[in-house]
Formats: sequence, structure tokens, C-alpha cells
Amino acid sequence: LVPSENKVVLEEPLRLPAFEKQVTREIVVLGGDVETPVAGAQVTLETELIVPKAPEIFESCKAIYRRIGTTNSDGKVSLPLLPGDGSSNRVYTLKVISPTKSSFASYFDVKFEVSKQNDAPSTVWLKERPALHGVVYDAQGKPLADTAVEARGFASHDEHLPATSASAKTNDKGEFVLYVDPQVQFHLHFAPPASSGAPRFSYLSSLLEKDITGASFHAPE
Repeated sequence: LVPSENKVVLEEPLRLPAFEKQVTREIVVLGGDVETPVAGAQVTLETELIVPKAPEIFESCKAIYRRIGTTNSDGKVSLPLLPGDGSSNRVYTLKVISPTKSSFASYFDVKFEVSKQNDAPSTVWLKERPALHGVVYDAQGKPLADTAVEARGFASHDEHLPATSASAKTNDKGEFVLYVDPQVQFHLHFAPPASSGAPRFSYLSSLLEKDITGASFHAPE
């Protein structure tokens, strides 16, 4: 490795760690007490691999093995993973990002062990998200139908939780239900249809820890 200005030029191939034979593991994502399959959830498993000593130009060298998949209609996804070495299991970090319109909360930074054996499917349980029930009005107090509502997360009260987002759309009465991850601080953004003549508007810095009903949101003139 030879540094050239702000670039690093490889004088020889960069050799990655040797991989063990992969094994396929099935993960089932369910939500709530009634075992509802969560379709469309993004499941990520990653683990750090042992790597050779880093060249002197670098302080350290790290290799991450990561696999990502999306659950089907039954809440299932199968991922090819590197198992343990026989004497111990390989430990992964598991993350599940629930769909933006799902009523079930995302799940983060959970330890997930993989052995060489044909393990049974692993089940991940998602808690229910708090629900925001609201009505959107224009400046004259008329309900705004077909308005896109989005909660964009920008901060989390838990260092392990990313700032997730959620979305919904109002019905003919201007009503909507928005499900957001708990402990995530977010901005609410409203985008009325162009035909309504109402401008886009936002409500800033909200935190939802429990269900809220009857909330009203009014567009400016």
C-alpha cells in the first residue's frame, strides 16, 4: 500500500479473511400477542471477522460480514451466514427495520448466535408501536383528504435506536393513523394534494411514548 496525496494505491491484491462454508438460517418476524407475521421487514445480521495484521500505514484493519433480507408475507426470511468454528457459536448483531406503515416497532442490536448445526427457525418478536390518530384541516377548518403524512426521525433517546421514519395518508375525512417507534424524536410533515390549494407544513420535535387520539393539525393560510 502506497499513499498518493489523498488516495491509497494498492501495490498488490488486498486479501480478505478466508470464509467458512455458509449455512442458511430462517428467521421469522412476528408482532404483538397474536403472532402476526410482519411482511416487508428488513432483517440485517452482521458480525466482525478476524483479519490479518493491518499494514503499518493503517492503525487497524476490520472486516464486517453482513447479510440483509426482507421478510415475505409469512414474516420469514432466509439468510446465508457464516457459522461458528465448532467449539463456539459465531455471534451476530441482529437488526429488524419494520415497514413505515407497520404497527410493530423496529428491533435493534440484539445478539444472534449461529452454530454449524441445522438450527430450527429463530423467531423475533416485535412490540407494538404507539399510534397517533389525527385529523388534518386546511386554514378554513375543512378536512384535507389524500394528504401525505410523514414522521421523519432525527434523534433517538436510546443510543441503539436509529432515527426511523413512518408514513400514512389521510382518508376522505382528513383522518390518519401513524405508527412510530417509541423513544424516537421526529418531525411531522404534511403534504396536501395540489388540488386542495393548501401549502405543505410541518410540526417540529415530537416524541410519542403512548397512543394519542383526537389530535388536530391545521395548515397555514
